[in-house]
Amino acid sequence: MLRTFTFAAWVILALFTLLLIAQPLSTGAQLTLAAASLALMLSIRTLQLAGYWRLLFYVTGGVLVLRYVYWRTTSTLPAPSELEDFIPGVIVYVAEMFCVVLLAINLFVIASPITRKRAPSLREGEEPTVDVFVPTYNEEPELLAATIATANTSGLYF
Repeated sequence: MLRTFTFAAWVILALFTLLLIAQPLSTGAQLTLAAASLALMLSIRTLQLAGYWRLLFYVTGGVLVLRYVYWRTTSTLPAPSELEDFIPGVIVYVAEMFCVVLLAINLFVIASPITRKRAPSLREGEEPTVDVFVPTYNEEPELLAATIATANTSGLYF
């Protein structure tokens, strides 16, 4: 029963979001929506809220981006009959949509990060040993000296 209710709530929320995205707004209303969304996102970020707040942050930003995508798709593409405007316009549009797809992938990846346990600390003398191989052939002595000095400052011993 709870699973059905949760699914219905998500469907209703998704439909409301799509309605919000496709809703034509005046410039002032769009500015107000953007300012309110950015203020919400800024307050979530400033207060360092986690959990569902983190998802609300991403959803709010996603709604702003999708409103832009809807406006860009429905209002700004040039007519195909004007090729000198249409071809560059479509190229820029495709580049923008590529960026939106990359944003969606990134949001999917960072929405629920994996928290790993901290690696155990090693006591003095338990550290693993590392061999460093510096391949060289006819290298300048100064370059080789700089490479070895850099490796040596990393805590390596020769």
